[in-house]
Amino acid sequence: MKKTAKPAAKIVISAETAAEHFEIMAALLIESAATEKAVEFATRQIEAVRAKGAQWMADHAAELNIISNPSRDFCPVADNRTFHLGNIQMALMAK
Repeated sequence: MKKTAKPAAKIVISAETAAEHFEIMAALLIESAATEKAVEFATRQIEAVRAKGAQWMADHAAELNIISNPSRDFCPVADNRTFHLGNIQMALMAK
């Protein structure tokens, strides 16, 4: 008998909550930037996500890593800037 994979569980988060969590993460990314160039890079990525809107953020909450409040995460944003910015870039490239 051939096993079939179960579809992944759908993450449900409101657009308002997703936008709130994203803004917390965005502020932490800006605050933790070591240089002005790092601030500019993060700002460009953040603005690209903001331009997509809150519902898009909710639809891509898992990819953006904003399902929970970023200020309460086990791995602080400031210590994982590359991870979070990489997630933003990957979500922006998704269809």
